[in-house]
Amino acid sequence: MGWFRTGHNDDTIGDMPADIIATVLTAYVADAPKPSLALLLAALETVLRGQETRFLEVTSAAPIGRLARRGIPLPGAVHVPPALRETVGEMMDRITRVYEDSCERKPRLTEVLASLIFTFQGEVAELLADGGEMALRPGDLIEIPWG
Repeated sequence: MGWFRTGHNDDTIGDMPADIIATVLTAYVADAPKPSLALLLAALETVLRGQETRFLEVTSAAPIGRLARRGIPLPGAVHVPPALRETVGEMMDRITRVYEDSCERKPRLTEVLASLIFTFQGEVAELLADGGEMALRPGDLIEIPWG
């Protein structure tokens, strides 16, 4: 179980956060339809908004922005099923604990997004409804500030 730098600032990701993402989403899709990438990002955004300091190392007082895939228009209002919101909340609880135990700090949002990309490079088709149609590269998942 290794940790490595992403090349973005001093961000670090590892096998453990990726395993958590894969495990939690695999359990979710066993009982529910696979979410699209946009729906998953909307769920993550919903879980994090207003709770940034609970889950993330926060360097700004600004609230989390919109989460999106670079180059893809933002969807309009997205209804996040309660079960997906709970699943993503559990995922973030576990990822935060792993970072606190291994790195002695909470993860940055950029590390969470990089961990999603790292996970989906191997298992995207199994975990996302639109997974077979995409290839995610580092930096593809971004935060767009409000305003």
